[in-house]
Amino acid sequence: MNHTISSKEIPHDSSHHELALKQEGARILSEQITTENPQDFYTRLREFVEDENEIGKISLAQYIVHRRVILELLEKYLSQDPETADYGLEKSVRSLVFPMRSTSDDVSFEQQNLWIIDERLTFHSFLSSDIRLDQVQVIDSNSASRPDFLIFNHSLAFSEDGGPLQSMVMIEFKKPDRSAYQDEDPVSQVYRMVREIREGKKKDR
Repeated sequence: MNHTISSKEIPHDSSHHELALKQEGARILSEQITTENPQDFYTRLREFVEDENEIGKISLAQYIVHRRVILELLEKYLSQDPETADYGLEKSVRSLVFPMRSTSDDVSFEQQNLWIIDERLTFHSFLSSDIRLDQVQVIDSNSASRPDFLIFNHSLAFSEDGGPLQSMVMIEFKKPDRSAYQDEDPVSQVYRMVREIREGKKKDR
């Protein structure tokens, strides 16, 4: 006997509701449409789609709220302290975007907020955050430099031609109003690390 999920049966726990919808969807997809039950099938399909759309609206609302909270935190971290006239630590901003001392192999999609910088960065193939170049697993480098973010944009392990890496993004965070640097300015720092990466080799699996 087939069972249609009605709005009255929607559990308060959204995760249970989503599971029930997945099970109902699997049942609908596995059924054979016959001349005996076409109307019943399409009625159940319509109700399923309506329920699925409701879940989508809830998920969208949660998504929007999440992003607003993240942006409010970012604004707080970027603000100048009225008492000390100082800005927040750059590591606070970095950690908000992506956890420090980790890679995309360690961090789930939900823990990443790369969209703050650029939505396209979310679809990277590999990212390392605050990890020395000689410890980044997808390249072979002798450098001890530690980029804030090093992002590769296409598949490293399954490239067809085995050629050099075609695209990467490097991001460095610096506190505002900082003018004196002991060793090198940020632009020189980035250029140097790019040269160090280009002197190395990529590694496949």
